[in-house]
Amino acid sequence: MTTLDMSNQPISELARSLMGEEAPSAAPHMMDHYKHDCEGYGLWTLFFWWVVIALVVYFTLFALKPDFVLEKDDYDECTGEIDQGRLLGSAIVISLIIVFALGLLAWGWGYNYGY
Repeated sequence: MTTLDMSNQPISELARSLMGEEAPSAAPHMMDHYKHDCEGYGLWTLFFWWVVIALVVYFTLFALKPDFVLEKDDYDECTGEIDQGRLLGSAIVISLIIVFALGLLAWGWGYNYGY
């Protein structure tokens, strides 16, 4: 292992020696390391936003009580009570459609998710 004796060399020679030897060899390694750290980040971001949008849609449908999430009786009329299965299924389907549409728009505008 070698050490640099900074007391005998002027700063300009020291900087020239460091830039000539170490900088080009370190740069590709740092860029390769950054590339591997960011892989998969876009998928987790996409999943996070899907969960957030699904929760917002779920509570919106719960508050608004549209006819397609209400329980129906034998005569196919709404009883006024919320069917939790229909509510959850509708929230998941609507949120997937929203995330797909937003992803399609982002792809069209050239946004990169990181993968």
